[in-house]
Amino acid sequence: QLSTFIFYDYPFITANSSEPTSLFNHPARLVDISATSCLCPNCRQPIMPLLLTDDEKARVRGALLSIAGTWAPSQEKHLKEFGDWLRSQQEFDYIVDGANVAYFHQNFESGKFSFRQIEMIVEKLQEKIALEHSNGDSKSNKRILVLLPRCYVQKVIPNNTQKRRKSVSLSKEDEAILNRLEQDKMLYVVPAGANDDWYWMYSTIYEGRQTPAFVVTNDLMRDHKLAFLEPRPFIRWRTSHIVYFGFSSNYTSDNSTKITTPNVSTNSINNDNTITQLSTDISVDNNTAIVEEEVYLYEPGKFSREIQYSANVGRWHMPSTDRNLWLCLSTAARPTMSDSNR
Repeated sequence: QLSTFIFYDYPFITANSSEPTSLFNHPARLVDISATSCLCPNCRQPIMPLLLTDDEKARVRGALLSIAGTWAPSQEKHLKEFGDWLRSQQEFDYIVDGANVAYFHQNFESGKFSFRQIEMIVEKLQEKIALEHSNGDSKSNKRILVLLPRCYVQKVIPNNTQKRRKSVSLSKEDEAILNRLEQDKMLYVVPAGANDDWYWMYSTIYEGRQTPAFVVTNDLMRDHKLAFLEPRPFIRWRTSHIVYFGFSSNYTSDNSTKITTPNVSTNSINNDNTITQLSTDISVDNNTAIVEEEVYLYEPGKFSREIQYSANVGRWHMPSTDRNLWLCLSTAARPTMSDSNR
Protein backbone atom coordinates (compact mmCIF):
# COMPACT_ATOMS: atom_id res chain seq x y z
CA GLN A 1 0.00 0.00 0.00
CA LEU A 2 1.31 3.43 -1.00
CA SER A 3 1.44 6.43 1.31
CA THR A 4 0.88 9.82 -0.33
CA PHE A 5 2.55 13.08 0.75
CA ILE A 6 1.44 16.46 -0.57
CA PHE A 7 3.86 19.28 -1.43
CA TYR A 8 1.63 22.16 -2.56
CA ASP A 9 -0.62 20.17 -4.94
CA TYR A 10 2.06 17.75 -6.08
CA PRO A 11 1.71 14.12 -4.87
CA PHE A 12 4.80 12.37 -3.56
CA ILE A 13 4.43 8.63 -3.18
CA THR A 14 6.68 6.34 -1.20
CA ALA A 15 7.97 3.45 -3.28
CA ASN A 16 9.92 0.29 -2.79
CA SER A 17 11.51 -2.21 -5.15
CA SER A 18 8.72 -4.79 -4.69
CA GLU A 19 6.13 -2.66 -6.50
CA PRO A 20 4.98 -3.40 -10.08
CA THR A 21 7.07 -1.80 -12.82
CA SER A 22 4.02 0.19 -13.96
CA LEU A 23 4.42 2.31 -10.85
CA PHE A 24 7.99 3.41 -11.71
CA ASN A 25 9.19 6.74 -13.06
CA HIS A 26 6.93 9.11 -11.24
CA PRO A 27 8.32 12.63 -11.77
CA ALA A 28 8.55 13.11 -8.01
CA ARG A 29 8.51 10.37 -5.44
CA LEU A 30 9.68 9.55 -1.92
CA VAL A 31 11.58 6.29 -2.01
CA ASP A 32 13.25 3.88 0.37
CA ILE A 33 16.61 2.91 -1.15
CA SER A 34 17.95 -0.53 -0.34
CA ALA A 35 21.37 -0.69 1.31
CA THR A 36 21.98 -3.86 -0.67
CA SER A 37 21.08 -2.85 -4.23
CA CYS A 38 21.73 0.90 -3.81
CA LEU A 39 19.16 1.45 -6.59
CA CYS A 40 16.33 3.96 -6.57
CA PRO A 41 13.11 1.89 -6.88
CA ASN A 42 11.47 4.69 -8.87
CA CYS A 43 13.99 5.45 -11.64
CA ARG A 44 16.34 2.46 -11.21
CA GLN A 45 19.40 4.72 -10.97
CA PRO A 46 22.21 3.82 -8.54
CA ILE A 47 22.95 5.99 -5.51
CA MET A 48 26.71 6.29 -5.23
CA PRO A 49 29.32 6.59 -2.47
CA LEU A 50 30.77 10.09 -2.75
CA LEU A 51 34.42 10.16 -1.73
CA LEU A 52 36.73 13.14 -1.44
CA THR A 53 38.02 14.56 -4.70
CA ASP A 54 41.76 15.01 -5.15
CA ASP A 55 41.30 18.73 -4.51
CA GLU A 56 39.36 18.09 -1.31
CA LYS A 57 42.01 15.63 -0.12
CA ALA A 58 44.68 18.27 -0.70
CA ARG A 59 42.70 20.82 1.32
CA VAL A 60 42.22 18.35 4.18
CA ARG A 61 45.94 17.50 4.17
CA GLY A 62 46.81 21.18 4.24
CA ALA A 63 44.42 21.80 7.13
CA LEU A 64 45.86 18.91 9.17
CA LEU A 65 49.42 20.11 8.61
CA SER A 66 48.35 23.62 9.56
CA ILE A 67 46.75 22.36 12.79
CA ALA A 68 49.89 20.41 13.67
CA GLY A 69 52.03 23.46 12.92
CA THR A 70 50.02 25.61 15.32
CA TRP A 71 50.96 23.21 18.11
CA ALA A 72 54.65 23.29 17.21
CA PRO A 73 56.68 23.47 13.97
CA SER A 74 58.18 20.10 14.88
CA GLN A 75 54.69 18.51 14.90
CA GLU A 76 54.07 19.58 11.31
CA LYS A 77 57.46 18.12 10.40
CA HIS A 78 56.63 14.83 12.12
CA LEU A 79 53.29 14.57 10.31
CA LYS A 80 54.99 15.13 6.95
CA GLU A 81 57.50 12.42 7.87
CA PHE A 82 54.59 10.10 8.62
CA GLY A 83 53.29 10.74 5.10
CA ASP A 84 56.73 9.93 3.68
CA TRP A 85 56.79 6.71 5.71
CA LEU A 86 53.33 5.70 4.44
CA ARG A 87 54.43 6.22 0.84
CA SER A 88 57.33 3.84 1.44
CA GLN A 89 54.93 1.10 2.59
CA GLN A 90 52.37 -1.08 0.91
CA GLU A 91 49.09 0.71 1.55
CA PHE A 92 47.27 0.01 4.82
CA ASP A 93 43.55 -0.66 4.42
CA TYR A 94 42.49 -0.42 8.06
CA ILE A 95 43.91 2.04 10.58
CA VAL A 96 43.09 1.34 14.22
CA ASP A 97 42.82 4.26 16.64
CA GLY A 98 44.63 2.34 19.36
CA ALA A 99 43.99 4.72 22.27
CA ASN A 100 40.28 5.05 21.50
CA VAL A 101 39.87 1.28 21.24
CA ALA A 102 41.88 0.59 24.41
CA TYR A 103 39.88 3.03 26.55
CA PHE A 104 36.46 2.05 25.18
CA HIS A 105 34.09 1.22 28.09
CA GLN A 106 36.97 1.26 30.60
CA ASN A 107 35.53 4.03 32.74
CA PHE A 108 35.01 1.97 35.89
CA GLU A 109 36.96 1.30 39.09
CA SER A 110 39.36 -1.30 37.73
CA GLY A 111 39.38 0.09 34.19
CA LYS A 112 42.63 0.63 32.33
CA PHE A 113 44.23 1.04 28.92
CA SER A 114 43.32 -2.37 27.44
CA PHE A 115 45.82 -3.76 24.95
CA ARG A 116 43.64 -6.86 24.74
CA GLN A 117 40.83 -4.78 23.22
CA ILE A 118 43.23 -3.54 20.54
CA GLU A 119 44.24 -7.14 19.85
CA MET A 120 40.61 -8.20 19.59
CA ILE A 121 39.87 -5.51 17.00
CA VAL A 122 42.93 -6.57 15.00
CA GLU A 123 41.87 -10.22 15.17
CA LYS A 124 38.35 -9.34 14.00
CA LEU A 125 39.71 -7.36 11.08
CA GLN A 126 41.97 -10.27 10.16
CA GLU A 127 38.96 -12.59 10.22
CA LYS A 128 37.05 -10.17 8.02
CA ILE A 129 39.92 -9.97 5.51
CA ALA A 130 40.23 -13.77 5.45
CA LEU A 131 36.48 -14.12 4.86
CA GLU A 132 36.61 -11.64 1.98
CA HIS A 133 39.51 -13.59 0.49
CA SER A 134 37.57 -16.87 0.70
CA ASN A 135 34.66 -15.15 -1.05
CA GLY A 136 36.87 -14.13 -3.95
CA ASP A 137 37.85 -10.59 -2.99
CA SER A 138 40.37 -9.41 -5.58
CA LYS A 139 42.51 -7.76 -2.90
CA SER A 140 43.32 -10.41 -0.33
CA ASN A 141 46.48 -8.86 1.09
CA LYS A 142 44.78 -6.05 2.99
CA ARG A 143 46.87 -4.58 5.76
CA ILE A 144 46.16 -3.26 9.25
CA LEU A 145 47.99 -0.43 11.03
CA VAL A 146 47.61 0.34 14.74
CA LEU A 147 48.47 3.89 15.82
CA LEU A 148 49.55 4.38 19.43
CA PRO A 149 50.80 7.53 21.18
CA ARG A 150 54.38 7.16 22.40
CA CYS A 151 53.33 7.30 26.06
CA TYR A 152 51.56 3.93 25.66
CA VAL A 153 54.59 1.98 24.45
CA GLN A 154 56.64 2.54 27.62
CA LYS A 155 57.12 0.26 30.61
CA VAL A 156 54.85 2.54 32.64
CA ILE A 157 51.85 4.04 30.84
CA PRO A 158 49.13 6.56 31.73
CA ASN A 159 45.79 5.39 33.05
CA ASN A 160 43.21 8.01 32.16
CA THR A 161 40.25 6.02 33.46
CA GLN A 162 40.71 6.82 37.14
CA LYS A 163 41.16 10.06 39.05
CA ARG A 164 43.62 8.76 41.62
CA ARG A 165 45.70 6.16 39.79
CA LYS A 166 47.54 8.08 37.08
CA SER A 167 49.79 5.34 35.70
CA VAL A 168 50.19 1.58 35.55
CA SER A 169 52.99 -0.81 34.62
CA LEU A 170 52.67 -2.94 31.52
CA SER A 171 51.82 -6.56 32.22
CA LYS A 172 53.61 -9.40 30.48
CA GLU A 173 50.49 -9.96 28.42
CA ASP A 174 50.46 -6.29 27.33
CA GLU A 175 54.13 -6.45 26.36
CA ALA A 176 53.47 -9.60 24.35
CA ILE A 177 50.67 -7.87 22.40
CA LEU A 178 52.91 -4.87 21.67
CA ASN A 179 55.71 -7.17 20.52
CA ARG A 180 53.37 -9.06 18.20
CA LEU A 181 52.10 -5.84 16.64
CA GLU A 182 55.65 -4.67 16.06
CA GLN A 183 56.82 -8.01 14.68
CA ASP A 184 53.85 -8.14 12.29
CA LYS A 185 54.66 -4.58 11.13
CA MET A 186 51.29 -3.30 12.29
CA LEU A 187 52.46 -0.66 14.76
CA TYR A 188 53.26 3.01 14.28
CA VAL A 189 54.16 5.11 17.32
CA VAL A 190 52.87 8.67 17.22
CA PRO A 191 55.52 11.17 18.39
CA ALA A 192 55.28 12.66 21.88
CA GLY A 193 53.12 15.76 22.07
CA ALA A 194 51.23 15.01 18.85
CA ASN A 195 47.51 14.37 18.55
CA ASP A 196 47.09 10.85 17.20
CA ASP A 197 43.83 11.93 15.52
CA TRP A 198 45.87 13.85 12.94
CA TYR A 199 47.75 10.69 12.09
CA TRP A 200 44.87 8.30 11.52
CA MET A 201 43.03 10.90 9.48
CA TYR A 202 46.16 11.75 7.46
CA SER A 203 46.76 8.06 6.76
CA THR A 204 43.57 7.92 4.66
CA ILE A 205 44.27 10.94 2.43
CA TYR A 206 48.06 11.27 2.15
CA GLU A 207 49.35 12.27 -1.27
CA GLY A 208 49.81 9.28 -3.55
CA ARG A 209 47.31 6.98 -1.85
CA GLN A 210 45.53 4.86 -4.47
CA THR A 211 42.76 3.02 -2.60
CA PRO A 212 40.27 3.98 0.16
CA ALA A 213 41.23 3.29 3.77
CA PHE A 214 39.08 2.97 6.87
CA VAL A 215 39.70 4.08 10.45
CA VAL A 216 38.38 1.95 13.31
CA THR A 217 37.38 4.39 16.03
CA ASN A 218 34.42 5.66 18.04
CA ASP A 219 35.90 9.15 18.21
CA LEU A 220 33.19 11.68 17.28
CA MET A 221 35.90 14.15 16.15
CA ARG A 222 34.14 17.25 17.41
CA ASP A 223 37.46 19.10 17.71
CA HIS A 224 38.38 18.78 14.04
CA LYS A 225 35.39 20.36 12.36
CA LEU A 226 36.16 23.87 13.57
CA ALA A 227 39.57 23.72 11.93
CA PHE A 228 38.19 23.41 8.42
CA LEU A 229 37.08 26.46 6.46
CA GLU A 230 34.66 24.22 4.54
CA PRO A 231 32.69 21.63 6.51
CA ARG A 232 31.73 19.56 3.46
CA PRO A 233 35.09 17.78 2.93
CA PHE A 234 35.30 16.95 6.62
CA ILE A 235 31.75 15.57 6.82
CA ARG A 236 32.21 13.61 3.59
CA TRP A 237 35.46 12.15 4.93
CA ARG A 238 33.91 11.23 8.26
CA THR A 239 30.88 9.47 6.77
CA SER A 240 32.91 7.42 4.28
CA HIS A 241 36.06 6.43 6.20
CA ILE A 242 34.98 5.61 9.78
CA VAL A 243 34.30 2.06 11.00
CA TYR A 244 32.65 2.16 14.43
CA PHE A 245 33.05 -0.74 16.85
CA GLY A 246 31.64 -2.31 19.98
CA PHE A 247 32.14 -5.25 22.33
CA SER A 248 29.53 -7.70 23.60
CA SER A 249 28.08 -7.22 27.07
CA ASN A 250 29.67 -10.36 28.51
CA TYR A 251 33.13 -9.65 27.11
CA THR A 252 35.97 -9.94 29.62
CA SER A 253 39.27 -8.48 28.40
CA ASP A 254 41.29 -9.98 31.26
CA ASN A 255 40.77 -11.25 34.77
CA SER A 256 40.11 -7.79 36.18
CA THR A 257 38.29 -6.01 33.35
CA LYS A 258 34.67 -6.59 32.45
CA ILE A 259 32.33 -4.73 30.12
CA THR A 260 29.04 -4.50 31.95
CA THR A 261 26.84 -2.60 29.50
CA PRO A 262 23.59 -4.44 28.68
CA ASN A 263 23.94 -3.99 24.92
CA VAL A 264 26.71 -3.23 22.48
CA SER A 265 26.24 0.25 21.10
CA THR A 266 28.09 3.06 19.50
CA ASN A 267 27.32 6.33 17.75
CA SER A 268 27.01 7.16 14.07
CA ILE A 269 27.29 10.75 12.88
CA ASN A 270 24.77 11.67 10.24
CA ASN A 271 25.39 14.10 7.40
CA ASP A 272 23.34 16.72 9.24
CA ASN A 273 25.68 16.42 12.27
CA THR A 274 23.08 14.65 14.41
CA ILE A 275 24.15 11.50 16.23
CA THR A 276 22.31 8.22 15.86
CA GLN A 277 22.66 5.39 18.35
CA LEU A 278 23.59 2.12 16.65
CA SER A 279 22.62 -1.20 18.21
CA THR A 280 24.23 -4.52 17.47
CA ASP A 281 21.02 -6.34 16.72
CA ILE A 282 19.75 -4.03 13.96
CA SER A 283 20.98 -2.44 10.76
CA VAL A 284 20.60 1.35 10.83
CA ASP A 285 20.18 3.34 7.60
CA ASN A 286 22.66 1.93 5.08
CA ASN A 287 25.30 1.17 7.72
CA THR A 288 26.00 -2.55 7.74
CA ALA A 289 26.55 -4.20 11.12
CA ILE A 290 28.97 -7.11 10.98
CA VAL A 291 27.76 -9.07 14.00
CA GLU A 292 30.24 -11.56 15.38
CA GLU A 293 30.94 -12.94 18.82
CA GLU A 294 32.42 -10.35 21.20
CA VAL A 295 33.40 -7.73 18.58
CA TYR A 296 31.07 -5.65 16.41
CA LEU A 297 32.06 -3.49 13.45
CA TYR A 298 29.85 -0.88 11.77
CA GLU A 299 31.12 -0.07 8.31
CA PRO A 300 30.26 3.03 6.25
CA GLY A 301 27.22 2.66 4.02
CA LYS A 302 27.52 1.65 0.38
CA PHE A 303 26.20 5.03 -0.71
CA SER A 304 26.41 8.59 0.60
CA ARG A 305 23.43 10.46 1.99
CA GLU A 306 24.13 13.54 -0.07
CA ILE A 307 22.17 15.18 -2.87
CA GLN A 308 23.05 13.35 -6.09
CA TYR A 309 22.22 13.99 -9.75
CA SER A 310 21.86 11.31 -12.42
CA ALA A 311 22.56 13.27 -15.59
CA ASN A 312 21.71 10.40 -17.95
CA VAL A 313 18.05 10.42 -16.86
CA GLY A 314 17.77 13.94 -15.45
CA ARG A 315 17.00 12.86 -11.89
CA TRP A 316 17.86 14.42 -8.55
CA HIS A 317 18.02 12.28 -5.42
CA MET A 318 17.75 14.16 -2.15
CA PRO A 319 17.97 12.55 1.31
CA SER A 320 15.05 13.47 3.54
CA THR A 321 15.18 14.21 7.24
CA ASP A 322 13.85 10.68 7.68
CA ARG A 323 17.02 8.56 7.46
CA ASN A 324 15.18 5.90 5.43
CA LEU A 325 13.68 8.06 2.70
CA TRP A 326 14.89 9.94 -0.37
CA LEU A 327 13.16 12.25 -2.81
CA CYS A 328 13.55 11.11 -6.43
CA LEU A 329 12.79 14.19 -8.53
CA SER A 330 12.77 14.61 -12.31
CA THR A 331 14.16 17.86 -13.67
CA ALA A 332 10.96 18.03 -15.72
CA ALA A 333 8.78 17.97 -12.60
CA ARG A 334 7.04 21.25 -11.81
CA PRO A 335 5.00 21.57 -8.58
CA THR A 336 1.72 23.44 -9.13
CA MET A 337 -0.26 25.78 -6.90
CA SER A 338 -4.03 25.55 -7.54
CA ASP A 339 -4.85 27.73 -4.57
CA SER A 340 -3.65 31.29 -5.14
CA ASN A 341 -3.87 32.01 -1.41
CA ARG A 342 -1.05 29.51 -0.61
